[in-house]
Amino acid sequence: MKLRFKTLLYIGIALCVLITAFCTLSFYVILSSFNSIEENQAFKNAGRLTEIVRKELSRIETLANDWALWDDSYSFVGNGNPSFVDTNLQDQMIANLNINVLIFMDTAGKIIYGTAFDSVKKTKEPLSEGILESIAANKGLFEQKDEKGIQFNGILMTNDVPLLLAARSILTSKLEGPSRGVLIFGVYMDNAFVENAGKQIRRDFKLERADREMSLETAEALVSLKHHTTPVIKMSKNDMLSVFIPFADIHGKTCLIANMTMVREIYKEGRTAFLTFAGGILVTGGVIYLLIVFILERAVLGKIRNFTEIFGRIRQVSDLTLRVDEKGGDEISMLGKEINKMLSALEQAKTTQQYTEISMVNNEKRYQLIIEQAPIGIVTCHLDERFRTVNKAFCDMLGYSAEELLQGKELKDVTFPQDYESAQKHFEEHLEKNLQTIRLEKRFVRKDARMINVLMLSQVYRDLLGDPQYIIATVQDITEQIEKQKRQDKLEEELRQSQQLESIGRLAGGFAHDLNNFLVPILGYTDMLIAETSKNDPLYNGFMEIKNSAERAKSLSQKFLALSSRQMLEVTTLDINDIIKSFKSILNRLIREDIKIEYRLSPDISMMKGDYTQIEQVIMNLAVNAKDAMLKGGVLSFETYDETLFKEVPDAHPPLKPGKYVVLKVTDTGTGISKAAMSHLFEAFYTTKERGKGTGLGLSMVHGIVFQHKGGIRVWTEEGKGTSFKIYLPASEDRPEQIKEKTVLTDETRRGNGEVVLIVEDEPSVLRIVSSELKRNGYDVIEAESGQAAIELVKDAQSRIDILLTDVIMPEMDGKELYKRLSEIRPDLKVLYMSGHTYDILSQHDIQAPDAQFISKPFSMEVLRTKINNLLDG
Repeated sequence: MKLRFKTLLYIGIALCVLITAFCTLSFYVILSSFNSIEENQAFKNAGRLTEIVRKELSRIETLANDWALWDDSYSFVGNGNPSFVDTNLQDQMIANLNINVLIFMDTAGKIIYGTAFDSVKKTKEPLSEGILESIAANKGLFEQKDEKGIQFNGILMTNDVPLLLAARSILTSKLEGPSRGVLIFGVYMDNAFVENAGKQIRRDFKLERADREMSLETAEALVSLKHHTTPVIKMSKNDMLSVFIPFADIHGKTCLIANMTMVREIYKEGRTAFLTFAGGILVTGGVIYLLIVFILERAVLGKIRNFTEIFGRIRQVSDLTLRVDEKGGDEISMLGKEINKMLSALEQAKTTQQYTEISMVNNEKRYQLIIEQAPIGIVTCHLDERFRTVNKAFCDMLGYSAEELLQGKELKDVTFPQDYESAQKHFEEHLEKNLQTIRLEKRFVRKDARMINVLMLSQVYRDLLGDPQYIIATVQDITEQIEKQKRQDKLEEELRQSQQLESIGRLAGGFAHDLNNFLVPILGYTDMLIAETSKNDPLYNGFMEIKNSAERAKSLSQKFLALSSRQMLEVTTLDINDIIKSFKSILNRLIREDIKIEYRLSPDISMMKGDYTQIEQVIMNLAVNAKDAMLKGGVLSFETYDETLFKEVPDAHPPLKPGKYVVLKVTDTGTGISKAAMSHLFEAFYTTKERGKGTGLGLSMVHGIVFQHKGGIRVWTEEGKGTSFKIYLPASEDRPEQIKEKTVLTDETRRGNGEVVLIVEDEPSVLRIVSSELKRNGYDVIEAESGQAAIELVKDAQSRIDILLTDVIMPEMDGKELYKRLSEIRPDLKVLYMSGHTYDILSQHDIQAPDAQFISKPFSMEVLRTKINNLLDG
């Protein structure tokens, strides 16, 4: 980074920090002041509203005093004179009082006279049930406790509308008693009241009851009002301010909350003013920055740039007679004078150097003789990589003569192409760091094209100014050492791989598809050889061994798929009891005689959906594990029953969802499982058995199979007492199905009768064996290695095509899409899909396996012919 750029950058950063700090401080100071002004204004409005309510209470209290201490009122309550009502309680009279409720009540709490008044219609109306119920509920407030009677005002909450109320004992005009009752005046706190109050304070507000459902913001404010007696202010994000004013009822409890919401005009104006102010500060800062840049450029940076230009010219032409500008009397001018003195000294030193170099040439000739006879390669190169000098050992190492290397070769020409770029980058990095010695292992290519490994120690020769002149390097052939090290590394790697073989097996499940494709031609060609070989032939048994080995490889592939829960399941409706019963003979041979086998099979067990073979595999693996755990004999029990789960079971493997399940419980009285082993129980290749006595696949396969059946496993164990596995499999209401027996075809039914089969397969080895086998058995075959090629063949074909045999997943077009497009050309075309992929991948291509129209790789040619015959017959 140049000094000019850094100087301007630092000044700019400093100005930005100062302006930002100043603007931030101003923001909080100015806007907080406007915020305080706005809050004070809100509190004033709240106070004005409170004052209006207080004045209204004071007014009706004054009216209540005037009427309650009137002799006519005293007489009216005493004798109930109706003329009092006709004379003094006319509609116009009550309208002039501006009240909504007037009640005369005797000392027993009985209402002598009571009326409500509609301020809009200007007519009297009966007291509402809500007002009467509220007065009755607060009867104790109106009881005469002494001769002076009562006098109070406040808010009375009724079911209809809040009421501003004033009550006064009825006495004579001389304040003499005894009191004959209570006079109550009231004013509705209704919409008209709210509207009138809003006009007086010039602010709209709404009144919400605390005893009924209110808005969310009012409810939140009510929580704050419980801890405050003063109004509460809330700011909203949309430049609105709300003040919440509490009003207490005649019992002192908060009964009403006034919500006064207003636009924050003052705050908005303040923010606008601040933004204008901040913009001015930014513009001013920019102008100051430009002035500073101008001054620095003229006073400092320009002179420094002049120094740089002079130094660059000196470096390019090595002319030490050049001098920098030293005008002026400041520090930079003084620096210029010192630089000129230094250049003068260097000029003198260069002259001395020239004489020294002459003597060095003579010395170099002597050294060249020594270098030429050195046993290792010694070479010098120009900076552009042209060879400058080479010794005999280096020429022998590469197989070139010295003339060939010096006249037309560069270091790049003898460097292995893949090593050149990294070596060049490595050299440039060391050159920039000015390191003394550069150590690098690389590969050279000899004249006979043989590659050798070399250790190259190089150094850059520099002149007195430090400028690089050429490269000196020693080169040692380390090919033999590298080969020895590789052999040693290979042995160590083989040992390491041997030790980690079980861990590597975890990855095998991902290669099941490729393995299946390999097994198809193996099984196919083996079947073909067996069919063409008599049983008396010495090769027959060998072919059978090959087939058996391929079948075992197929079984191993299925086991690995079971670990990953991706195998093809032939799902049917099964009775778990039938599976166990049919498996008894195998268990009797499998389990030692010192182990007793018990069966407790529920006769009313539900059906389940599953793969018969895989459920057998679960039983087999659990039985083997139980047998190995009971070294001194014991009891192995199999129990079946239905169980309904009403909530999720998280401790199962995997967790079980609520529902009805068929349960297989396998219990042994063996050694149990340790806590350490429980945490790895279902991990593939984990085993506590001695090496060679267990693969660690059994329980992981059980887990994979149960998981694929959408079930779960629960385990109970106690060391020294035994273990119990509960296998949960979803129950089904369907009827059990018969297990299909393998169909054995005669030679006549196996053979085709000239039917045309279009085979589409992108794996050449699979395509060849399937095509050969079908041709050998009487079918006409058309081959295609892609979907597009198959479409072109069908368009050009003149004869019929009876069946399409296609791989499911292929480049560009899958089997499903291919069949759809071919069906448009040949509507009567039948299809048989084949694939070695797992069921989850096939389901993405809308292939539901197993299916009458699907065959899973690897398959035998007999199974393939059976599938084709079944489709053709159907």
